[in-house]
Amino acid sequence: MVSKIVAKAWNNPWLLLSLCVVFWGSNVVASRVATGEVSPILLGTLRWLAACVILFPLLWGPIKAEKKLIGQHWLYFLLASGAAYTLYSVLFFGAGNLTTGVNMAMLCSVVPVLTIVFAWIFLRMKAGAGIMIALVVTVCGALVVATRGDTTVLRTFAFNAGDIMMLAASAMHAGYTVSLRIRPPLPPLVFFTVMCGVALVTSIPFAYWEIAAGRVIYPSWKGWLLVLYVGIFPTLLAQLFYMRGVELIGPQRTGLFYNFVPVMGALMSVALLGEPFAWYHAVGFLLVLSGIILAERWRAQHT
Repeated sequence: MVSKIVAKAWNNPWLLLSLCVVFWGSNVVASRVATGEVSPILLGTLRWLAACVILFPLLWGPIKAEKKLIGQHWLYFLLASGAAYTLYSVLFFGAGNLTTGVNMAMLCSVVPVLTIVFAWIFLRMKAGAGIMIALVVTVCGALVVATRGDTTVLRTFAFNAGDIMMLAASAMHAGYTVSLRIRPPLPPLVFFTVMCGVALVTSIPFAYWEIAAGRVIYPSWKGWLLVLYVGIFPTLLAQLFYMRGVELIGPQRTGLFYNFVPVMGALMSVALLGEPFAWYHAVGFLLVLSGIILAERWRAQHT
């Protein structure tokens, strides 16, 4: 009975991708709750450790079978995982100590448009006036959120450091999405496991710096629960469900679900953390959403 329910769920893309949205949205809440319970860099490092402890014993055989191909693409793994997994975690969880969960969620919404822009820059994909307009509209939306609707922030450049870190993390994620076009031809689970392993190794110097600088906060009991939650749900299960969604309904339809992550993150921050949803969040989100719609229409016309 249980196996039938699991099999049915595994073949239901809408359920799997909806869970992805919930898990990724909850990562914003986790980053805020982690403040004072575990330091951000240590949380990021332990996140990859938790994922590796689960994945490597299950996939050691397939990894050994692909070791030659993995070795040939060591530079890709180092750059892609180091930037999109390690640095992303440092920036994301660091932002959780400095800005609100609603701001983090709203600033995540620039990823889809940045992905198209990076594809235009680095992969020479076609672009026209439509994508430029989408970029301008999206940037304006991000600025409204980052400045909290206060134009003096632009004049004095007094941005919240957490908002800047969140924008940088979003750019990392967009760059990683583009890099997947040229990723090594490995089975998805093997690829993801190797990426997690590299992320763990490249996280260690950052964790050492945090400890040496006296900024480390070793996990409390709540911190350990957060480490397990982040390592299993937003990191591991969300990625597995997302890859399964691509198998079932294709990358384009699957990718559209990411647009709901900022909304879910903002709603969960308001509901669970009691954070306010201000007018500038609404204006910023409407602008970013408009940019996404323009970008998606442009992409549909050029694919």
